[in-house]
Amino acid sequence: MARGSRDYSNALGGVAVSRLDDMGDLAARLGSIDVYDRGGNIVILDSFGEGVGAWLTTTYGTGAAVNTSTVYSKWPPYCVKLTAGSDGSRAAGLTKYIAPHPLGVLGLEIHVALFTSFDNLTIVIDQYTGTYLYRAGIQLNDVADKVYYYDSGYNLEELDDLPSVISGYGLYHSLKLVADIENQYYKRFLFNQTLYDMSTYAINATADSSQPRVLVGIDLKGRLGQNDYCHLGGVIVTQDEP
Repeated sequence: MARGSRDYSNALGGVAVSRLDDMGDLAARLGSIDVYDRGGNIVILDSFGEGVGAWLTTTYGTGAAVNTSTVYSKWPPYCVKLTAGSDGSRAAGLTKYIAPHPLGVLGLEIHVALFTSFDNLTIVIDQYTGTYLYRAGIQLNDVADKVYYYDSGYNLEELDDLPSVISGYGLYHSLKLVADIENQYYKRFLFNQTLYDMSTYAINATADSSQPRVLVGIDLKGRLGQNDYCHLGGVIVTQDEP
């Protein structure tokens, strides 16, 4: 037992063992992948250590594939390699369906290493209520060198210039999109160390009577004639974001 205070106290430091007030940091020290933003409560946390069996995989075009890989995994042993097809719709992606949630604030965080040039990488949060579909999304566009968001009409609007993101060394970029589904507005977008306040930007809302559910998706679209690829190191879905 640590000396200096009761073992259930974090108010006093011990002689041999220091206490931690930040439970998020304690979890990170024990191996959690939630080390980037730590906002909200976890709905899904996946580093793909058990493969991609929990996800719906989509592939379009010749050579398109979604596979686990041990190369440059952010949280070993595995990451997911998305390889876009060289023709047709030229894409590869992951989709996750989540049981119905009360309307609130949802977040989608991904960690991605981009090894080649590409057309675009898109992340989306969709919430179906049985009456409406609410949609929020961000796109990194390597052709236009822009970061876009989907506006209230689900059209792409420029958010910022796209910085250099391509590296052959397994350099992971952290992205987190947070949307206030209940009030039909974005909240913020985090791109590595850059924070975009999006609280004045409305999300898309369209009439839709399909089954209530939440959907999150990550899609890579490649260039014509190429099998562009990226690695996903981890995905986190949150609720009750501040």
